[in-house]
Amino acid sequence: MQLGISERGGVLASIEVRATFIEEIKAKQFEDKNLEELRKKTVMGKVQETTHDADGVLNFKGRICVPKVDDLIEKLLAQSHASRYSIDLGVTKIYRDLKRIYWWLCIKQNIAEFVAKCQNCQQVKHEHQRPASLLQRMSIPEWKWERIAMDFVVGLPKTLGKFDSIWVVVDRLTKSTHFILVRIDYNAE
Repeated sequence: MQLGISERGGVLASIEVRATFIEEIKAKQFEDKNLEELRKKTVMGKVQETTHDADGVLNFKGRICVPKVDDLIEKLLAQSHASRYSIDLGVTKIYRDLKRIYWWLCIKQNIAEFVAKCQNCQQVKHEHQRPASLLQRMSIPEWKWERIAMDFVVGLPKTLGKFDSIWVVVDRLTKSTHFILVRIDYNAE
């Protein structure tokens, strides 16, 4: 920040904002052995996709290479995930946002694991189903056994009478039930 006074008595100020996270990435790139190998191959001309920008930061296809040292990736994921603008948008949105600027091996897998650990993301999941239509109110029966519901319980071990299923009949008004032993090979008659 620089302050100055003009000839007319006004105060002039200029502020320079620099991303310290990029500086941290640049400094840590030399500590990562895989990125150091990639840097050497780039200098020799063996790798076409990687370049160095004006600040000496290693880039892969125009994206900043993030080293896997000192939980730098965890910091980056936490910062991008907790941003006011992301609001827990999930794996796909965070991946699309980060892959435009950053690159590291297994980026999508790391993002998926990070989001899977987020309590908010797990509680507030978006439903991928159509909304249900209006519910239909069921009429209330006036007499016992006027309306019934039926179901079968199958896959049970056979009894001495060779029964292996239960036919369950429920009265909708009183909720009283009948459990009738049946065999799976019975037909409708």
